Amino acid sequence: MVSKTREAAVCLCGRALSTKRLLQRNSVDKSFQDSLDAEERHYERTAADKIPAKLARYFVTRAEFDAGYQEISALEAVLQQLGKKDQKQT
Repeated sequence: MVSKTREAAVCLCGRALSTKRLLQRNSVDKSFQDSLDAEERHYERTAADKIPAKLARYFVTRAEFDAGYQEISALEAVLQQLGKKDQKQT
């Protein structure tokens, strides 16, 4: 069975906009209400403001980056000094 076409404003992120107005216009349509409810549950699980917290473990903080950069720079300096010593010996 194909249901009737309904208009809904949807954000690029997939979230329905103005759900109160949408529900008022489609108040007798239970399947439309169910769809909006499912969208709301999905949004609550995957909301953009929750993404950084989920991804934080895969990234370093600025302080961690700076500390790592300093360590690598110090190691490069040591390697350069060792390279200069090897060139002098040959």
